Amino acid sequence: MSAVTGLSWSGDSLEGLGWGSRVWVLADGTWCPGTLASTGRDSATLEVFLEGAGKSRSFPARDVAPANPVDQESSDDLTTLPFVTEPGLLRCLQSRFDHDAVYTTAGPVLVAVNPFKPVPLYDVEAHRKAATPGTPHVYTVAQHAFSQMKETGNSQSILITGESGAGKTETTKFAMQYLAVLAGGSGMERRVLDSNPLLEAFGNASTLHNANSSRFGKLTTIHFDDRHAIAGATIQTYLLEKSRVVSHAVGERSFHAFYQLCAGAGPEERAALGLPDAAACRFAYLSGGESTPPALGPSDAAGFAQVKAAMEALGVPAPPVLRLLAAVLWLGDVAFCDDGQGAAGVVGGPRSPALRHACRLLGVAPEALAAALTTRELAAGGERVSRRLSPAAAAEGRDALAKALYARLFDWLVRQVNVALVAAGAPRASIAVLDIYGF
Repeated sequence: MSAVTGLSWSGDSLEGLGWGSRVWVLADGTWCPGTLASTGRDSATLEVFLEGAGKSRSFPARDVAPANPVDQESSDDLTTLPFVTEPGLLRCLQSRFDHDAVYTTAGPVLVAVNPFKPVPLYDVEAHRKAATPGTPHVYTVAQHAFSQMKETGNSQSILITGESGAGKTETTKFAMQYLAVLAGGSGMERRVLDSNPLLEAFGNASTLHNANSSRFGKLTTIHFDDRHAIAGATIQTYLLEKSRVVSHAVGERSFHAFYQLCAGAGPEERAALGLPDAAACRFAYLSGGESTPPALGPSDAAGFAQVKAAMEALGVPAPPVLRLLAAVLWLGDVAFCDDGQGAAGVVGGPRSPALRHACRLLGVAPEALAAALTTRELAAGGERVSRRLSPAAAAEGRDALAKALYARLFDWLVRQVNVALVAAGAPRASIAVLDIYGF
């Protein structure tokens, strides 16, 4: 945005600003604080003393913005700042962030800055303050939506958006938790909240910017009955990042569910799925091109227990889910070699351990899957012709199969969750909460 427009000079006075006024200057791409000194050679330049500098410098007038008074630059509503400029907005957010005030309003919009640490903003006192209009807090947004729904009978929406790592997923959970407190009592609210760890495990991953980044968009519509209690919910998902199943950047991870399975599975589950001990789980799809995959941690094992508890609470059968997860991991370890004529063959043939584990878990014959991965059938002149694939093409087909299996598993899980959250009777109104992932 343009910092200042329409500055006009008249002799030794600046319209709207006086000499010695505090200003912001865009110096070398960064907004820096300074003091207005004098006009430059013409009305298009200004002389400014930068803080910490020994002398003034000339800057284009378009790169100078008036600073807000010190006692007003930390307002809890950005629209009340005397000068609504880019550096003024940034200074306000920074000042509040430094005091753990991570929420700031901008009219009807709530701006949330991720603190990247626990902050004491979600206690009983925060619940009480949320009932006061104008209080900058995600609870206040949820309270307003709920109050509007009660007063008008109309459904409401809460849109949560921002770049990756901005804290959208946590903000969404706080909004839903507050709505559950406002409209609890039916027991349905617990099931709605139980859906979060399950879908996060299968749809979230660790990235360079965020250890719990949503790799899909989620619209949760919470339905309310005539007494304004939660009657049920519906979840719609969008844009699952399927490519993360088979590859991810160095320093990042695939979906949490894979690591949770490797870290938390018990002895009987490992035997059934063919999984080695946690320390020996070095599947190709988990390495991301690195020589060694990211180490499994206590949080992965704890996450596995939490996911299994959520599945039990929602009535989602765990065994088929774990079988398919393990099958995808084993499928990624199926390697291909050149037979000397450019055609692909499975390394180890039908007796390849990875192939046999994957086929056992998927319920198919090793010979059949090996043939499907290394050949392609074409229809020509009414006849079907089989063509051998190159090792690279076979690997692409293997990865495509793994992505398709995981995407279908994810969609099936969402359907199972929706069955568990179906509303009893016709709901009166709803509040939709959209969490769309950033980039």
